[in-house]
Amino acid sequence: MSGNTESASIVSGFLQYLDKAGKQNLLPEIVALLQRQLGAKLPELIVESPIVLSEADKQSIISSVADLEHSGEIQFKVNPELIGGLKIVHGDRVLDMSVQSKLKKIYA
Repeated sequence: MSGNTESASIVSGFLQYLDKAGKQNLLPEIVALLQRQLGAKLPELIVESPIVLSEADKQSIISSVADLEHSGEIQFKVNPELIGGLKIVHGDRVLDMSVQSKLKKIYA
């Protein structure tokens, strides 16, 4: 059973339980509690660029990564060693689209 199917099954069972117990009114409070619990455990989202990004560029990036669950605000950092491009770090996942990364691959 895949993770998504199993999760959907658990959520469905939980919602059925709340319905049978007549406790549907607790759902907003349960969701708020889950969000607080998960908020502390969600990975950071860090965007590195070789130069200071304009507000328009930042907004474009924020729109592009909107589906990633992360804690707090997106951190934008300047890293001149990247030469060009971007590096996005999301917890233990790294999307490195920098010139530095491409040069390392060429000369490795």
